[in-house]
Amino acid sequence: MGATTSRNAKRKKQLTEPKTTGTFEVTATGTGFHTDCLIGNSDFQVIVTEPEEKGGSGRGPNPMQYLVVSLTSCHQETAALIANEKGIEKWGPIEFHTKFELNTDGFLGLTNSSLPAFEVFRCVVLNAEVTADVDQDTIDQVYHAVKARCPMRALFESAGVRIEGVWKKKVAVVENE
Repeated sequence: MGATTSRNAKRKKQLTEPKTTGTFEVTATGTGFHTDCLIGNSDFQVIVTEPEEKGGSGRGPNPMQYLVVSLTSCHQETAALIANEKGIEKWGPIEFHTKFELNTDGFLGLTNSSLPAFEVFRCVVLNAEVTADVDQDTIDQVYHAVKARCPMRALFESAGVRIEGVWKKKVAVVENE
């Protein structure tokens, strides 16, 4: 109890008063390995399930696949915001390749307790090829800012998960006529 209280007190000291906030809500109904989710304050419905061979309906991605999508798309949106702030007119598309290597022992009950995030996410690699009218140095500056500002990345990193990756300028392919 003492260690938890100490961590919570330390966390409260580190919190700053936000200038802006947002609230996101989900209402969900599930049976077995299938969940129907309604995203609050929107008309978006999301299916989260496992493949049929694993007991799900096979009608949508599983929770880990959504997590990969969330991390990747958050990088995309954060990069677009930063490029816009820098006045970069031609930014994107960005082609991402994100890979999670997971230790599923805790989920499958093969350990005596749940594993910390940095042991579950053994390897997270997020690479990108950026189409833009800027040089590699500017792409590096945007990527550095994304690493500092992407909320999904912060969630992983605060849990001790290291994210590796390289962003590079996409080389234009010249077609022969």
